[in-house]
Amino acid sequence: MRALTSYDLLAPQLSGSKDSAVLMAVFVEAARAAGVDDRAISYRSSLGVLEWPPVVFGGIRYPGRPRSARSPA
Repeated sequence: MRALTSYDLLAPQLSGSKDSAVLMAVFVEAARAAGVDDRAISYRSSLGVLEWPPVVFGGIRYPGRPRSARSPA
């Protein structure tokens, strides 16, 4: 694994789940220890149909993944 100092930009992809929070905490700690936390950004990337599906509970349909302007209706 390359040292964090060898990268110009550090950009972990987050899914928005609980493990993303853990990933970011560990990542920022490592970036700070390496003195490169100023190079770190984060972004959320949709997994599309692999995201949470809609659920029907008590006759009510709850949507799954959030819809964006690019998502089909």
